[in-house]
Amino acid sequence: MNRMINLIGQRFGMLTVTGRSERKSTSGEYYFNCICDCRTMTVVLGGNLRKGAVRSCGCSRARVWRPEIINFLKENAPGKSDKELSELVSTRFGIPVTTAATRGARHYHRIDILYNRPEKPLYTETIAKRGFIFIKVPREEKQHNGWIPKHQRIWEQANGHIPPRHLVIFADGNKSNFALNNLLLVTRREFAFMNNSGLLSHNPEITKTAAALAKLNIALSDKKKSIIPNEGGDDGKKDEPKTKL
Repeated sequence: MNRMINLIGQRFGMLTVTGRSERKSTSGEYYFNCICDCRTMTVVLGGNLRKGAVRSCGCSRARVWRPEIINFLKENAPGKSDKELSELVSTRFGIPVTTAATRGARHYHRIDILYNRPEKPLYTETIAKRGFIFIKVPREEKQHNGWIPKHQRIWEQANGHIPPRHLVIFADGNKSNFALNNLLLVTRREFAFMNNSGLLSHNPEITKTAAALAKLNIALSDKKKSIIPNEGGDDGKKDEPKTKL
């Protein structure tokens, strides 16, 4: 059983605890009624008060990022880390600002990126998660911030847009082999069948045969579903119950 810690009368940041709420967390910890310096009443979990996770009703967030402070961030952000910038703001304006809050403001207001990294030039290549190579293209050519998997772009340049619910895979499993005969278009259902059946291979001929097998299996499955007769006979009517003599 959790021991209730009495916080009534204590002050945490801009909040003063006025009483204990009847509300409890799932772990049995109490919430406390608090009044903010802006005279707003709020209810806060006791643990969050003790840890300093909540220090106001939320008004301080709006008060901190005033237009003059945002302008200060824009002027001083280039070349400075979030920690350095938060310390500058705290010193200049006499208000406590956490590193996390500065990082959030920097992102929300689209202020100069940390380390002042330049924009990547078009057709730059980078290796993303799972080893796929992405290439930066003009935004009007593709969304996703201008980046597209390189193998998809090569296939589309030769064959047109990839149809919906389709994807391009590497026949030999080598994510750096962009030869057109190594790029295989399959549906997502076909790829799922190949993956679940262990048919993906580093041998391109085996992979292409597996893709044909997946296409045939799915077609047979769909055909079977369309010709199954209704329960109770070919005419779709249920059998009449037999009368006992």
